[in-house]
Amino acid sequence: MISFPKLRLALLTAVALLLLAVMFARNIFVNYVSWQMNVYSAKQLPPPAYLEQWLVRSLAMLPPHQQTNAYRHLGQMAVARGDVQLAATYWQKGALPVQDAAVFGDKLFRQRNLPSALLWYELATLLEPDNAELWLDVGLVCQNGFWDISICQQFLEVNQLNYLINADLLWGDLGWHTTYEEAAEHAVEPCPDAAEVCLKIAVVDELADGPSWAQCLHLPPQQTYQFSAWLLVDAEPDESWRPMYHQGRIAGEVKGSWPQTMQGMSPWTLWEQEVSVGDFDDYRVCFHPIRLAGGGTAWIHSPQLVAMRDE
Repeated sequence: MISFPKLRLALLTAVALLLLAVMFARNIFVNYVSWQMNVYSAKQLPPPAYLEQWLVRSLAMLPPHQQTNAYRHLGQMAVARGDVQLAATYWQKGALPVQDAAVFGDKLFRQRNLPSALLWYELATLLEPDNAELWLDVGLVCQNGFWDISICQQFLEVNQLNYLINADLLWGDLGWHTTYEEAAEHAVEPCPDAAEVCLKIAVVDELADGPSWAQCLHLPPQQTYQFSAWLLVDAEPDESWRPMYHQGRIAGEVKGSWPQTMQGMSPWTLWEQEVSVGDFDDYRVCFHPIRLAGGGTAWIHSPQLVAMRDE
């Protein structure tokens, strides 16, 4: 005959073993899901639907730290199939940092998986719509020719319809690149005699032809654009420069265009030029507010590229 203390001990032992088994099985399950997510992520494939169903049904049984991971995985699954709204719900329920979504976008951007990167940046901006830096990330992807996607239309609205990113230069030279770096000093600094921040070019090699700052992007071909910027130039009378320069490939050959070649000094002046991109290969054009030739220093602020409205 089993005594009560022994029965109680046996029951407690059985319960403890059962709890340990449940915890062990739960950990195996969560680790399996994490492993599967990594496998499908590496292959850039959406995970199977059963993983999401398992996680949703198991949420109530998971401890808090595993619930957080589960919500992250659920968010990943939702993004993988393009349901950013549902992903935002999972992200909020898991109290996950917005920056985690941006990091996923950054990784995919570096891998040149641009459509997937755009989905992650869309999630980040949905969670934190007033974050200006996130919108710059969106713009960098949109410049690769995704302007017909709604998040890129939202970017244009946030960016005051400007197709150029970081036009106010509050983020340094993000989005901008230089040409002929060895021939000129390039800097981002306060503008002379103006309140704005400027892109600066100072030629150090007089044989150089074309040091500049530029942004290159794919544009919708059916539009005509107005390219503009404020320019200040300090140059000798025989030193020339080309304002509002833009170039791209036409039938494989590099072609550049600008309104006129200037020489010598010029005070702060707003330059404007209409641009059509329909003839350029892949509708990809590089926009240089100014290119210097032979010497001089130039400052640029408030560059814009906007689609012109039909009259």
